[in-house]
Amino acid sequence: MKNSFLESFFPELYQEIEFDVLNAEYTKVKQGYLKGHSGNKISDFLVTSEKDWDKTFFMKSSEAWHFHTLSRSLILPLHNKIITKESREIVLWHIKNWWEWDNKTINKHEQVWSGHTVALRLDFLLLCYCLIDKQQVPFWLIASIEKHMEYLLNDENYDGNWNHGLDQNIILLKTEFVFKKWNIQDKIIYRIMDNFNHAFDEEGVTNEQAIMYHHYNMSRFSYVLNLFNFINVCQSLNLEEMIKKASVFLKYSLTPSGKYIPLGDTPYIAPNFKIMNDDLKWYCEQILADKSYPLTQIYKRGYVFGRSSWENNASQYSIRFGPARIIHGHNDHMSLTYFFNNKMVLVDGGFGGYQKTPYRTFLQSPLSHNVVFIEKARKFLWNSETYLMINLSYKDKSYYVFQDKPYENVSRFRAIYIDIKKDIFFVVDKIISIKSEIFIQNWNFSSDCIFSIEKDYIKIVDGNNTYKMYYHITLDDEIEISELKFYKDKNGLNILGGIAGENNEKYIPIKNLRTRKTGKNVFFSNIFSLTRNASMIDENDFSLMCYEQQYICVIKSTLDLLCSTVAKKLSIVLENKEHCKIKHDIPLLIKSQYLLIKINPIDKNNEFCSYYYITSIKGVKLRFDRYYLVENNSDEKIIFMLPALSSGSIEIELIEMNKNTLEGVN
Repeated sequence: MKNSFLESFFPELYQEIEFDVLNAEYTKVKQGYLKGHSGNKISDFLVTSEKDWDKTFFMKSSEAWHFHTLSRSLILPLHNKIITKESREIVLWHIKNWWEWDNKTINKHEQVWSGHTVALRLDFLLLCYCLIDKQQVPFWLIASIEKHMEYLLNDENYDGNWNHGLDQNIILLKTEFVFKKWNIQDKIIYRIMDNFNHAFDEEGVTNEQAIMYHHYNMSRFSYVLNLFNFINVCQSLNLEEMIKKASVFLKYSLTPSGKYIPLGDTPYIAPNFKIMNDDLKWYCEQILADKSYPLTQIYKRGYVFGRSSWENNASQYSIRFGPARIIHGHNDHMSLTYFFNNKMVLVDGGFGGYQKTPYRTFLQSPLSHNVVFIEKARKFLWNSETYLMINLSYKDKSYYVFQDKPYENVSRFRAIYIDIKKDIFFVVDKIISIKSEIFIQNWNFSSDCIFSIEKDYIKIVDGNNTYKMYYHITLDDEIEISELKFYKDKNGLNILGGIAGENNEKYIPIKNLRTRKTGKNVFFSNIFSLTRNASMIDENDFSLMCYEQQYICVIKSTLDLLCSTVAKKLSIVLENKEHCKIKHDIPLLIKSQYLLIKINPIDKNNEFCSYYYITSIKGVKLRFDRYYLVENNSDEKIIFMLPALSSGSIEIELIEMNKNTLEGVN
């Protein structure tokens, strides 16, 4: 057949691979070795007879899948650069050897006839068929192709609307075309388009909850587009437009250095763009290079992305929310990741492989992410969706509030204020539970970080950068900084922290900063900042952050945001030198709905009090420390009282606060 056919149907034959690499792998195959995968820690597999395939019964699932696809270990001898009659015959010998073993053997690894394995193996069988003179095609090869087709056409073996089901349909479409089985084309195309409509939403985001699999679906539907164009299927336009939208999502989900943000089953690596067709690859490259896109983007399927610029050294963050965990997703809802100067600072748990091991169980769990969780509950509820309740953005600043019910009778809220240009985060977590539980707020950091406890914050030195984590703790709260933690029970190893995944079977040590609080109604308040000085006040009704002459306040009951700059304030100085009780009327001339009262001691002696009283016109007497939040209900005045115990001078600042807007914040 013509090269245009092979290039459209089997582009892997034309991948850019060095001749020496191809030749070395071909030499191994001639010696009987099937190629493994060094990145996935799969060794080469020696096969000299049928019985050697029995050894795969004892392999891990990923190893058995790799070798039983046949294509993963035997494709290189058929590459366009080195294919010969001899290389075809050697490959056919291995396929026939496998076919005869399969027909005779009863006890096999479950991966042998797993849906995805069958699809990739049929693809390879079809390739071999297309490379042989049709007068010389062996009967056993045709019989094998027909058996695989029959298996994949059976709806009971269909893997459904995700990438495994898509791969099944792609190979069926190719086989149907080669063997001219037109009667099944409608069924295959219906499956493909149904898969497509489930895979991508209207924003071009896939349903698999992992960045790498979003890219994989883009590449596979790009491949479908090539096939549709080659065989004249009319649905091509919808595919092309959606893949272009998906390219924009991919732009946001890459780090400034060009790696995947490791969300869900996604390794922390740079993507391979060679797997897309040339037209869409060019379009994707144009999108990635375009610096005119907004710096903050939210996607309905549960992603928030923000960055300080489109330069390679930008600061960046991501937050997860949305539908409950499925397919390649993790229990990572509300998790915050942060990158500075091309390094992941707030580290995601990441991905370490598909084997059902204690490592995978841990990396999929809430314990490996920057969230609040109950340690003894290893998973969130299977149907727990996380909602974005408030979304405010203005220039470089954003404020988000999320809500979900991750456990029975537990409601969880997270409010996050971010000034990404100044690399500062203000996080307030609110937990409401029917019964008292131990709740843990977790933050993952690089293992290189050095922690030290200062007066009101934890200092974190990470190489050349210094961060500060301000926190609020009360009696009985616990803070710990830990590395690898695990225990064993009758079910085996249970990992609690201190590890993250970078790639398949590749793990790295990390450090956890964890705060434990016990109760039914629990609040965590944190400021995380790159070197900048900040202060945090946590009161019964609100949490307050002050940095660079700005006040950011979160009302605990509603998680509404109040913002102001000190430019909008009224200052009053009171003096008390005779231990007298002082009352001072403060007219409420400011029209803002909320006012922040702040007390600044000017001079004091040892008897100066540390608390104050205030009453509204309604006469309710309220005691507070140095900060108090007043809701302005059109009262004419409030009465400030300085107890008789005090002696000294103070300044009262009355600061106007704006509700649920970031406009005006410097």
